[in-house]
Amino acid sequence: MIAAICIDDNNGMMFNKRRLSQDREIINDLIRNFGKHRIFTNNFSSILFEDYNDKVIIDDNLMSVAKKNDVCFIENIEINKYSDKINGIILYRWNRKYPSDMKLNMNLSNFKLDTQYDFKGNSHDKITREVYIKC
Repeated sequence: MIAAICIDDNNGMMFNKRRLSQDREIINDLIRNFGKHRIFTNNFSSILFEDYNDKVIIDDNLMSVAKKNDVCFIENIEINKYSDKINGIILYRWNRKYPSDMKLNMNLSNFKLDTQYDFKGNSHDKITREVYIKC
């Protein structure tokens, strides 16, 4: 599976059970560039995909049911226990520091950076998309 995750400069994902930030351009980018794959998210994140309900599968067990080339948009799931299933990672970097108590702590040493792209978001002047593939 391919994990899509938004993080801040300190690898923060969540703070006090809330997303650090949101920007609709990330969802647009994900659908536009990875929509040929099945895209999963869970109920927590489903509100971000309201404009794309027909293109997204909402399943709270997304990490268990996703297949090799499926994309899982993740905000509030510790992904370390699924590391064997993950063959790609899409990181959306906020390029800011936010308070966080949940961080992406997966070791990326088995992944190599494939592409990097900066774009202007709706609420962020610069969002960086990095795509990693498993070595």
